[in-house]
Amino acid sequence: MASTNREVLEALRSSFPQLFSHREENGQVVERIDLEQIRLLAGEGNYSDRYGLRWENKPERFDADSVGKLPSLKHVCTRSIRTDTAMPTHTLIEGDNYHALKVLAYTHERSVDVIYIDPPYNTGKGDFVYNDRIVDREDGYRHSKWLSFLGKRLRLAKQLLRPDGVIFISIDDNEQAPLTLLCDEVFGEENRVGPFIKKIAGGKNDSKFIKVAHEYLLCYSATPGAADRMLGRSWTSERSVSQSLRKWGDNDRRQDRPNLFFPVYVDEVSGRIEVASFSGATEVFPKRPDGSDGCWRWSQKKILDEGDRLILKRKKSGAIDIHVVEAEGADKVSPWDSVIDENTGPGGTALRDILGDAAAFTYPKNPDFLKWIVARHPNRDALVLDFFAGSGTTGHAVMQLNAEDGGRRQCILVTNDEGEFKGDAGNVLPGGICTHVTYPRLKKVIEGYTTPKGKQVAGLGQNLEFFEAAFQAVPKSRRQLQSFVRHSTSLLQLKAGCFTPVETKPEWSLHTDGSKHLFILFDDCAVEAALERLRSVEGQVVAYVFAYDSDDDSADVLGQLPNVTVQEVPQPLLDLFFRIKE
Repeated sequence: MASTNREVLEALRSSFPQLFSHREENGQVVERIDLEQIRLLAGEGNYSDRYGLRWENKPERFDADSVGKLPSLKHVCTRSIRTDTAMPTHTLIEGDNYHALKVLAYTHERSVDVIYIDPPYNTGKGDFVYNDRIVDREDGYRHSKWLSFLGKRLRLAKQLLRPDGVIFISIDDNEQAPLTLLCDEVFGEENRVGPFIKKIAGGKNDSKFIKVAHEYLLCYSATPGAADRMLGRSWTSERSVSQSLRKWGDNDRRQDRPNLFFPVYVDEVSGRIEVASFSGATEVFPKRPDGSDGCWRWSQKKILDEGDRLILKRKKSGAIDIHVVEAEGADKVSPWDSVIDENTGPGGTALRDILGDAAAFTYPKNPDFLKWIVARHPNRDALVLDFFAGSGTTGHAVMQLNAEDGGRRQCILVTNDEGEFKGDAGNVLPGGICTHVTYPRLKKVIEGYTTPKGKQVAGLGQNLEFFEAAFQAVPKSRRQLQSFVRHSTSLLQLKAGCFTPVETKPEWSLHTDGSKHLFILFDDCAVEAALERLRSVEGQVVAYVFAYDSDDDSADVLGQLPNVTVQEVPQPLLDLFFRIKE
């Protein structure tokens, strides 16, 4: 029964992520089911009783193309770039981002630290394409199509965020207000960090009456309190950070808190501080700046209990003052300004330096701006996702940031291959943005390049794996299933981050990233031989077992080894196994 309930919950979570919310309770992240959302989904609720968005839900081509098929990814080894297995490995996925997110939902659930996206702004000027059609200002469903398009993707993105993860979204005035309401619905209003205002080089032609010189950067955390821990502006003091023990502000007079007016006895030489008199002690009273009687912030009991946090200082007047040490060479947190007036220049220069005039891409983001975003998260091993990757600025920024601070961040980029690019003779070249902009940019950033002015720029020396979005037909026999499972190895490679093949056999495959290994057992009858093979592998191993029987003990056998961690095969693949069995 427990297994059945878990399967039902997983199915609901996969199909209707909006039904689930996450809250922090007693230091733990707790998942809750929104009963009101269930009633609305069942048609029993009344949207008129709720504050939020309503729009016509518009299907996409992906919905029709995926009927009877499983969204998957195809690993294109010939386009992999490997310079040093000890360096971070990034991922570029070519294809529809809705498709890619469907796959990532069962390979990277609750694994992503930072998401940044720069979706189409839906200006009505041809920047937004829906089901292969340009959505212009004359389209009566322009806003509905955009909300339907983005809402589906944000709900999948929510599944990918770690409990302490954050998402940033660039947007302008056209859809900022609807997007805020949409994000309130998807991520929860309580998780809204707030919009940043990003200054841009506005032009006089951008608006009829106002020179537009701003965009927005919306930010939401996965759970309440996550942003407090992840996005705080910190600085480390070399000295003790302290504040006076005397109360200030409201109710700081003796008559306000008479119980907190008493002498404290101190010895400036030894630093001794007591509430009772001792030999050689000096009396110190809480005196306000005007000389009148004030009061202390602490009671006598708290002074006795936490007196080790008290120090003595001299005022400019020469009088002795008592201070409370708030931090001793530790971080003190203060909020960030809502206006971003740094790193706001255009990104076209950086892109042209890499690709020259071939970089025919409109309004690329500045890599420094993306570094600023990624650096808000203190984890230097963070996993970063951008599923509107465009020219690949996010990947470029992550690589640069790693090179600057020694981090091991990894980036997953998703972009389509749409658009038209022409050769020197004016002929239309095969392929689109991924072929002519995103991939070559990342390749040159990794391997090095020469700017149009002849400046040599050294490569950053990291790695890139390339995937294409693909569909796999549902197998109808065990033989077909075996072929299907082997083809699905790409998904497990992506999940584990191990791409370099070590050994491939009909019974199993072994891959590595230089520091850990991925082992996939295709034939549960070969478990004893697999066990012997794994005894010779040094380092940590993540193992997956494709077992045709639910009571198979192959996973337990492999899990006997101290360096082997057996993980469950993603649920969609397991569902296929049991479907075939039945």
